[in-house]
Amino acid sequence: MTKNSIVNGFDFSALPIQVVYVGKVQDKDWPHFLWNVVITQKDGFWTVPYKTGLGLVKKKPCLGVAVPSEPVPTTPTNADIMHSLLLDADAADQSFNEWCDNYGYDTDSMKAFKTYQTCCEEAVNLKKTFTREQLADMQKALEDY
Repeated sequence: MTKNSIVNGFDFSALPIQVVYVGKVQDKDWPHFLWNVVITQKDGFWTVPYKTGLGLVKKKPCLGVAVPSEPVPTTPTNADIMHSLLLDADAADQSFNEWCDNYGYDTDSMKAFKTYQTCCEEAVNLKKTFTREQLADMQKALEDY
């Protein structure tokens, strides 16, 4: 899928999203590629991190060299990003305890609570950035994503 993709009739390339590669990162036991996603809205912008596993790469051509090239991370598409954000935003429709039960988090964890709060903040930012109709159209387009 390319950045300029249309998914189930919705043109995700038209969204005000900029993806900036940060680099390969090691968080505790999970090495991954880190991206900063900048989403522009009427009164400014907001930024969220986006992480992809090391398996999401494309190979550079070797240009006659017998050794494998260093893999290049595959840039997430706007649809990938919106799918993730919309899933996170579901937290705003749940209590913290419900959210923990649904996603396997410990209700006695400050780390879990901070993650829940971040998801709720993303929901607020999505509602500031996109109309209710746009959000509904994106959710419908990404149902089976």
